[in-house]
Amino acid sequence: MYNQDYTYRYRGGSLEANDPTYVWRAADDELYQQLRLGEFCYVLTARQMGKSSLRVQTMNRLQQEGIACANIDLAAIGNQATPEQWYKGILYRLFRSFQLSEKVNWQTWWRDRSFLPVVQRLGEVIERVLLASISQNIVIFIDEIDSVISINFPTDDFFAFIRACYNQRADEPKYKRLTFCLLGVATPSDLIEDKRRTPFNIGHAIELTGLTLDKAKSKLSQGLVGRFDHSEQILANILAWTGGQPFLTQKVCQLVVEKAEDYNPDVGAIIQNNIIENWEAQDEPEHLRTIRDRILYDKTKAVILLGRYQEVLETTSSLKSDNSPEEIELQLSGLINTQNHRLTVANPIYQEVFNQNWINKQLTTIWVFKDEGLSPEQVVEPEIPRNYTTKIILINLLLIIISAISLYLHYGPFLGEPRKLEFSDNPRFISGMIEFSRIIMLLLISSYMIYFVWRAKTIELWKASSQKAVLFRWIAMALFILMLILSAFKDFVAVPNSLREKYPIEISIDNDFIEYTLPSIVYFPYSCVIYLIIAVPFTLVSVYAVTDDLRNNWNRTIKFRRNIQELLNKYSAIPKRLKSKSIRNRFSKYTLIFFNVASPYSTIFLGAQVLWLFESRFGMDTLTASGQNLGLFTYSFSFIVTVIFILLFIQYQRALSIAVNALMYAEDEQVMDFRKHNQVSQLLARIIGSNINLILLGVLLILTVANSLIKLLGSL
Repeated sequence: MYNQDYTYRYRGGSLEANDPTYVWRAADDELYQQLRLGEFCYVLTARQMGKSSLRVQTMNRLQQEGIACANIDLAAIGNQATPEQWYKGILYRLFRSFQLSEKVNWQTWWRDRSFLPVVQRLGEVIERVLLASISQNIVIFIDEIDSVISINFPTDDFFAFIRACYNQRADEPKYKRLTFCLLGVATPSDLIEDKRRTPFNIGHAIELTGLTLDKAKSKLSQGLVGRFDHSEQILANILAWTGGQPFLTQKVCQLVVEKAEDYNPDVGAIIQNNIIENWEAQDEPEHLRTIRDRILYDKTKAVILLGRYQEVLETTSSLKSDNSPEEIELQLSGLINTQNHRLTVANPIYQEVFNQNWINKQLTTIWVFKDEGLSPEQVVEPEIPRNYTTKIILINLLLIIISAISLYLHYGPFLGEPRKLEFSDNPRFISGMIEFSRIIMLLLISSYMIYFVWRAKTIELWKASSQKAVLFRWIAMALFILMLILSAFKDFVAVPNSLREKYPIEISIDNDFIEYTLPSIVYFPYSCVIYLIIAVPFTLVSVYAVTDDLRNNWNRTIKFRRNIQELLNKYSAIPKRLKSKSIRNRFSKYTLIFFNVASPYSTIFLGAQVLWLFESRFGMDTLTASGQNLGLFTYSFSFIVTVIFILLFIQYQRALSIAVNALMYAEDEQVMDFRKHNQVSQLLARIIGSNINLILLGVLLILTVANSLIKLLGSL
């Protein structure tokens, strides 16, 4: 018979001692037994795992045995208190919980000992008042212990005081009657910095695990019996989705009761519609947003946490734990679990909500995007300072001024007679303006790529300690020196000698310097800007980024195949509709990568095409070949990029085949539509349609072909 009065409790904080929905776990007996024996215990785990409810149940059991208990909620004291107020708040709660105010005026007692440090006054209260007034065993629960992290004064003395109470047992037997239990969302290292004074190395850690069917069925099935057929099987399905997470389990049970339309509800569909879809809006009371906010609170840490979580999410089998700070933080968020030294996502609901698309969104819109996963050693891209763009503009303006002065002197007052003969019918003013236009275009293209598109790669290349980055820095130094020597040799030796042979003039030694050498000397700053400041950095950063992208894409293809296989093998209990949706979501993530890759390279294509049009129209009329040489490099590099794009599309086609086969295995009825919508031609059309650079590139390619045809017809 269905019990209509039975209500699942997932609102309003901790459960009461006699709450019919409270499910006992191994931690209940473990904490009770340890505290009963006088051991110092701590329960440090994720929020909404039932810590406070565990404390209520344990206090009730201990009090029934005659043990005096008190609960101090540190969150109630606040994090804006002074040390005096904070310790006084603890004292007040002790006096109130143990009803000591009738024996001692706590305010007068505290004031009379104002000459002592606050932590010593607390110790005096414990020894002179509490232990003297209460004859039975005493357990002090301190809840929300993580509140000490946000207060503005050190609290190491407080934890050292707890350890001192334990150490006092050897000299003062009465301290054997006193013990503490700390509960909160933190690691021991978060709570105390001085490891020599920590109480956690003498305490007993209590692990809170998820609810199990054998323990939960006697309590939670009560709200399902009579309402549904096979209530125990429905509860098993709920626990499979929630992983036994107490809050989620109670919430899903209540949703199933409220939303089911028949006696055999589709638990997966109810969860999908009421929790997973549009989860940020439906997350009431807040649970999933709490996990999200804990991970994303610190941007620098968030990138590392997301990288580690991505590894857990993408690994075909459970990932081996290394007890790193990132893992511990992810466990405190509740997102992952550790079992037998292996890491897994805590439950399928988290896996659907905090999926690869969600990770990509955080990494692409807020922080540096490292598709292959982030490690703590990798450089995190800093936020762009307010004056960042202004600095780049000023640097480029300075380089343009240097180039303008160099070109003006070269084409103007210091241009010798031999070089004037090279212009023939071409005005030197026009030649100078062509050179000047080229340097502006090159600076714009290279600056945009280095300082904005590949800013994260540039920082990594400049600061990272990886073997590849160090090697590239040595190459950059070698190239810089080589290009400096070659530029100096060209402008100071090769060009003057070439002019002497081509245009010999009978002049004195002094005039020889003015006519042949000086024009090259004043041209040298412009050469330095072209080769040393543009060519070397652009070459190194672009090659570094391209090789990274190619390697990452290869790894993504392998991971994608493993992810699909894992989905098919591991989650056979998930309904086919949800399985197909998950495959589609994973493939959408894989497709998104190509949009990210296309953006920077489309700029290279566009820049190369602009330079090509410029050189084909004006370049051959210039006096020098410096810009043409760099343009030749840009064309060559764009050809390499084209080859890379072809390789990417080949891998995309391979991934598409994997996804189609997986959808057929999942009996998706729209496999052919999926294949048609995601074929390579459709992908290319979407990339071009969403990228203004590629649209402009297409226009310029048409203009280039037309220009070449006109020249060809004119030569016939």
